[in-house]
Amino acid sequence: MPQATEGIRLLTSDDVETWYQAKERRIVLGDVVDSRDGDTMSVGFAQYAPGESNEWVVTYDEALIVTRGSLTVTSASGRQTTATGGQAIFLTSGTKLTYSAGEHGATVVYVTYPHWIDAQRASEHAALIDTFQPVDGVPPRWGEAASADNVSLMKRIWGPLERGESDDYQPFFDALADEVVLKTSVGEVRGKKELIDYFVNASTTTEFHPFEKPLEYYGDGDRVVILGDETFKVRESGVTHRAEWAWVVDLHDGLITRILAIQDLSGVADTIEEAMAKARREERPAA
Repeated sequence: MPQATEGIRLLTSDDVETWYQAKERRIVLGDVVDSRDGDTMSVGFAQYAPGESNEWVVTYDEALIVTRGSLTVTSASGRQTTATGGQAIFLTSGTKLTYSAGEHGATVVYVTYPHWIDAQRASEHAALIDTFQPVDGVPPRWGEAASADNVSLMKRIWGPLERGESDDYQPFFDALADEVVLKTSVGEVRGKKELIDYFVNASTTTEFHPFEKPLEYYGDGDRVVILGDETFKVRESGVTHRAEWAWVVDLHDGLITRILAIQDLSGVADTIEEAMAKARREERPAA
């Protein structure tokens, strides 16, 4: 642990000597100040992968400072309090709760009084400590790794199409979550089958050329933004329309859960809306 100079110490996650993981869940934490220092408080770092949660009873006062993503604390009565980057949540001793990470995970600095592990061991909730076990080495920063992995995934899907090496959209369809949502300025479709139906229906009435310029990719955790330029041609009327586009793609565990399509569709709005409506009708079960 870092040595104090005139009572001042800089603390980073690199100062964690031992990380502890919540069994098979992707939640890790580690102290950088504890009772061994002779101080009155504990300080540590915690990382939650997207969607992970942990039930707990705090037997100490705790401040949670979120530095990345979002963390929700749900009380025993169901009340939820959410903090995002730069915000903090304060908890008082005796509170029963559930910590939950948002869709982009959470990186948290925690500060407790008195030392959390000593207070927990001396309480009737000591068994909760056993849910955490030491791990070897430094755990992955899930939000950061997801960013690189998800950008790579999008490039693998769209690269062959953009370069003209393939016209197969199946890799894109395979990457869709069952409950995926596509939102556009003229409507939305929900569900994997409905979204695939939309792309199939739209291609029968409109020619799409979405790679009029090289695609650009930007990643932040489980969100990837793709920028491009597209030309549309309505087959029946011959009307053409060209517009820049941005897809904001949300992913979870390597699957696309939401696509927010930002684009001026004014020149082909009726045709696109009709294709979406047809996909929704085909998805609806028969009476």
